[in-house]
Amino acid sequence: MKNKLGIITIAILTIALVAGMILVNRNQDTRRSAAFAEAKVFLLPSEEINHEVGDKFTVQLWIEPGDKFDGDGKAKVQNIQTIICYGPELALDTSGEAEGVKETEANGFDDVALAKVNVVDGKNCLSLAIVADNFDRIKSETMEVGKIYFSSVSEGEGEITINKDKTVISGENNADALDKYIDVGTVVGTSYKIGGGDDPIITQPPISGDWPVLNFKMAFRDVTPEAKCAVNNKNYVNVIALGPDGTRKSYDQIPVRITNEKNEKGAAIFEGYVELEGFAFKDNVAVFLKGPRDLQWKYGNNNQNSFYDKAGGELKGLTNQAGEMVFDFSEFPLIPGDVTGLTAGVQDGKIDGLDYSLMITNATSRVNVTEGKFLATDLDGDCWTVSRDVNALLLSIKEKQEQLY
Repeated sequence: MKNKLGIITIAILTIALVAGMILVNRNQDTRRSAAFAEAKVFLLPSEEINHEVGDKFTVQLWIEPGDKFDGDGKAKVQNIQTIICYGPELALDTSGEAEGVKETEANGFDDVALAKVNVVDGKNCLSLAIVADNFDRIKSETMEVGKIYFSSVSEGEGEITINKDKTVISGENNADALDKYIDVGTVVGTSYKIGGGDDPIITQPPISGDWPVLNFKMAFRDVTPEAKCAVNNKNYVNVIALGPDGTRKSYDQIPVRITNEKNEKGAAIFEGYVELEGFAFKDNVAVFLKGPRDLQWKYGNNNQNSFYDKAGGELKGLTNQAGEMVFDFSEFPLIPGDVTGLTAGVQDGKIDGLDYSLMITNATSRVNVTEGKFLATDLDGDCWTVSRDVNALLLSIKEKQEQLY
């Protein structure tokens, strides 16, 4: 949302809005006698909104002003303050080009003076105020006031409601400069249904026998074999092979399968293999592994249990067969926390405030998925994002950036 008015002007607008709302609230006991007109407030689209987890969409806030009670035409709307509530399946989207809430400038509205989400009785409730500062631009027609940007974060269905008792509208009243109150006649929300979506099936690339095969064991630090979402369609790692001459080859989305084994810290051990097509080396090799919510680590030794800080690598004895010469990296597990970046949902190779912000948002709303589904902010694979996952990210954040060399 634009800040073109400047900090001072916005502050003045906000103070004026609050003062106006206090004046209005003082007269609410006499509702119609204190108002000079009535208006309807509603959300569009009116039909049920259907999306899948991960989808983004907008809902539009509209006002339909009624006739002035003195018969002098329809009311002109200047400000609205309201509370809009929705279920934990949705989150306010402020990523990328989304703005959380955006005023509709074409209809005379200049700023979003308030946009704050609180959790009330398990629902997300957006306290919202949209204002117009130019009397010459305000209108008396049915119009869109602003857009609310949503992200679908978990499966489920529910309603997006407008709290009528907390909705206050003011406008221009030529007959009485002090009476700006417009009565709220009816409010109409909308509904939504969020599906789980179908994760793409990750398939094992075939083995031709013409190139070295990396057979390996690994672990995700906080995922245990008992976790209900430990097994999902994003059980994969991206692999980079590094040769002794500096040659690098990348192999994306290599499936890993959970085993009944655990490492010394209790994390589930996964196993996988990949044919290193186009990579000619079998000795003095290093590999990099990266998971779908994890930082990338370098592995240069078999049975490695700590950070590898050398150039090159010391892995030896690769063969051209799956299942032979298995390298065990499970005692130095991948650490979770790289769950998003500047582009929402796209990893950026570091753990920072963007990841923390998403974690806090999802943990506050207790975002969850059904058993066997993947959720980036579910760091321990139990299908939920809760305070435990936030603590896990804080444990990871000291690493900050993944290994590249």
